Amino acid sequence: MTHSRSVRPFYRPMRPRSRDEPNRAATPLELFFDLCFVVAVAQAAGNLHHDVSEGHLGHALTRYLMVFFAIWWSWMNFTWFASAYDTDDDDDSG
Repeated sequence: MTHSRSVRPFYRPMRPRSRDEPNRAATPLELFFDLCFVVAVAQAAGNLHHDVSEGHLGHALTRYLMVFFAIWWSWMNFTWFASAYDTDDDDDSG
């Protein structure tokens, strides 16, 4: 069974960005995406502040660092992916 482009017109394989592409500005959607991660870190910091003020420094730091690492790791991996493969373009060149 072969899948032609007419059967799945919505499917477009990802292609890497061109290495000689000039720098581009971030889109509003990308900035909003980054802002969501900023809010997640702020929420984790609020929990850190609460636990430290209650006198649970060791538990608070351990919890905060684990949550911060998970947030940072997911943001970093998606940022790398989005920089390597530009999937938000609507052009049909190719």
